[in-house]
Amino acid sequence: MGEEGYIDQLLDFLRSRSFHNGEASIIPVLTHPWNVASVVNRLSEELGILDFIILTRKELVDDVYQSLSQEPALTSELNIYVDHMYVKSILHDSVFDNAVRLQYFINNISDRIRRIYIDLTLTTGPFAVTLQGVFSKTGSHPIIYTYVDTIPLPGLPQYPSSPRWMHRVYVYDDESHPLETKHGGTGDKTLSATISGKIMWKGTRGIFEDISRIMNKLIDVRLMEKISGEFREDIPESSPVLVVNALNSVNGERKKIISLKLIEGPDEDSVNMMMSNWKILSELVYELHQDADKSSIERILMQFQRYTGAVDLIARELEGQNARDYEGWKMHSLLVDMYRRLRRPIALLPDTNMFYQGLHMTLLKASIKNGKPWNPIDGVRIYIPVCAEAEINGKVAGVSSETTGISKYSYIMALLANRAIDEIKQYYKGVHLPAVSQPCEASIAVVEQGLSEERIILVTADKKAYNAWVTLNVCRDRVICIYVGHRNKPLNIDGLYSKFYASIVLASQIYVASSIIPLELSMDNKRIRMVLETLQGAGAPVLNIIEEPTSYHRAS
Repeated sequence: MGEEGYIDQLLDFLRSRSFHNGEASIIPVLTHPWNVASVVNRLSEELGILDFIILTRKELVDDVYQSLSQEPALTSELNIYVDHMYVKSILHDSVFDNAVRLQYFINNISDRIRRIYIDLTLTTGPFAVTLQGVFSKTGSHPIIYTYVDTIPLPGLPQYPSSPRWMHRVYVYDDESHPLETKHGGTGDKTLSATISGKIMWKGTRGIFEDISRIMNKLIDVRLMEKISGEFREDIPESSPVLVVNALNSVNGERKKIISLKLIEGPDEDSVNMMMSNWKILSELVYELHQDADKSSIERILMQFQRYTGAVDLIARELEGQNARDYEGWKMHSLLVDMYRRLRRPIALLPDTNMFYQGLHMTLLKASIKNGKPWNPIDGVRIYIPVCAEAEINGKVAGVSSETTGISKYSYIMALLANRAIDEIKQYYKGVHLPAVSQPCEASIAVVEQGLSEERIILVTADKKAYNAWVTLNVCRDRVICIYVGHRNKPLNIDGLYSKFYASIVLASQIYVASSIIPLELSMDNKRIRMVLETLQGAGAPVLNIIEEPTSYHRAS
């Protein structure tokens, strides 16, 4: 059977279906198939589309199905027809042939669909230009083109488990009528659902997904732009602001720790607040425990800034062969660059303190830089010293989760360090290093001699441990020793990937801060409260999410 025969079979099947409101979106998938669910859900949310026809290349089909399976609660509400499911994939490599096939398909389905949308998100520039040229010459059925902003990286959470600001919808229509927002698609379900529930530890990815869902439900405005000739219209015209307040549970005082324009994403103001808000948390905790030493509280809660990735870790001092070339480098860039130069395996051996300092966020940033978020970093093997994990677990096991006073906050940070180790094992294939003796930095220095990697990196945030490595002559031959500090500047948000990372940091800060002190998230007259439920169990810290009656409160 020729290609047109398969297309005709698909057309025969689709003619037997009814299309809501006589409209459907056709989504050709030629690249980035992992973003299909975000495209479908955003188009349905903004334009009220309920019927989608997805045309694929056969080598991308599995990724299309995997993407759609990420958000079954929403996609199950829609009629989604994937060509491969009913006949076969009808798109191939030739740009011109694909444009002609799509033209043939539309010409023969236009009697069943009054309003046809073609989404260009998952296509290429040459295809889009060729397609427009084919349709302009043949005078085919009027077409409305759409495009959805996405990040072209595999494995990312699909909308609404990622922020709406990442997925602005663009509509290109020859008709110069005002842009209408429609209801009836997934938007009704996304925007009207209640927010109450629980959040538990599921790694930084799971936290990012849960916080993104909360924010997407909290903001009940659309994010769309229409372009028609010289006519351009934005919805909305201004961006509502989300305010995150920390609450004094005794006197009800509110202090702002973050604010964010929800349809624009992190900006300079928000990343500055994320860098410095640990000071506000420490002030509130001190107000609750005025008999405690204030400097002890600050030492504990300063870890909040580092752990959540709100500042970059940098290589402040280095010792070893050619090591000082990397002085001042951000640690995530150092790891990626060192492997690219050597093209030989690298071993990373962190001291215990690194699991409090946000090593898991450094690895996340390196994985984004590598183009594979939450995946192992090419050429870098992470070793987790047994002594470090035992030390952290001992702090968790040695203190009751119901402890009071400032020891509660030490317990929380130790628990979160344990979660960081779990994350490194799960996403970055961290393996145990049989260094069991204390002090851990001394044990690491002995056991590393048995490793086979071309370069071995020992890293610590403890100057005393670093000096010991240098004095013991550990930092020579294959071994580089690094003393890390933090970059005393806010996160860079110049690019899309940087803003994406900052959004993950934001989600992590909201989760961790809620484990320390109650938070209130408010936008206009909507408010939700996030409070710690328990520090026990495999999912701890577990938070309660409570939607509150609307009223107005001013943050201090």
